[in-house]
Amino acid sequence: MTDEPRVVSPGDIDRYWDELWADAEGYYREVMLRVRDDLTFPQYLPAISSLVVDDEGRIWARRYQASEADADEWWVFDEGELAGSLTAPAGFEVFDVERELVAGVWKDDLDVEYVVVFRLDYR
Repeated sequence: MTDEPRVVSPGDIDRYWDELWADAEGYYREVMLRVRDDLTFPQYLPAISSLVVDDEGRIWARRYQASEADADEWWVFDEGELAGSLTAPAGFEVFDVERELVAGVWKDDLDVEYVVVFRLDYR
């Protein structure tokens, strides 16, 4: 499987800082303010942002989202080969996969968390 390298854009860097400032407090915020101008970002975005292993030993890799997206794409690998993919709602963090069930935490627009279980439909 190949995925074309994706260049880090100014919008990606702005999103990084916006997310950091939303959570940064106290001394950490002060330090990040001092290093902001000297921090060098990579040329390319990472390929994946999360990995989960299911009960069958398959690896689930979440494609790194470069910008705000309506959904997350997951690639499923079985014995090193791409076995399939899954599109999950944005804000849904997968934490367990067993047989035909995917469990995770979903955050709404107010950052309220919900435990959600989806049933997979293998078509």
